[in-house]
Formats: sequence, C-alpha cells, structure tokens
Amino acid sequence: TKACAFGALRTTADHRKKAQLYEGASPSEKKDLWSEHGVRNSALLRLPYWNPIDWVAVDPMHNWLLGVLQAHLGEVFGL
Repeated sequence: TKACAFGALRTTADHRKKAQLYEGASPSEKKDLWSEHGVRNSALLRLPYWNPIDWVAVDPMHNWLLGVLQAHLGEVFGL
C-alpha cells in the first residue's frame, strides 16, 4: 500500500469492498458509510477491468472554477 501526506492511498480492491458495503446497507448506514468513505456503488464497478482509482479524471470546471477560484476569491478578495 502506497502512502501520501493524507495517509494510505486507496486501492481498487478497497474501493470495491467499500462500495459493496454501501450497496447492502440500510439508509442510515449508507449515510454513515458515505460520510466516512465517500464511496457508493456504481454500475461501472460491475466491469472487471474498470479501475476507478487509476482512471480518475480531473474535472477542470469543478476543480478549478469551484475549488481554486472560490478559495482565491474568498481568501484574497474577501468575497
């Protein structure tokens, strides 16, 4: 398992395991699992070759405009 400044990096097997836990959980358990892991089940996880960890795409609009720009406007300009 690789590590980074945020702790151990998630593996595909770990991601799939947490998604399976979410699928079989009650509504209140699902809320707790989502808050703790940020993982839900997806139809893509049914594909054996799908690797959600290595194949993640950075979305420029959400990452830049809503993340960096929002923080910059708030911290620098006080908006």
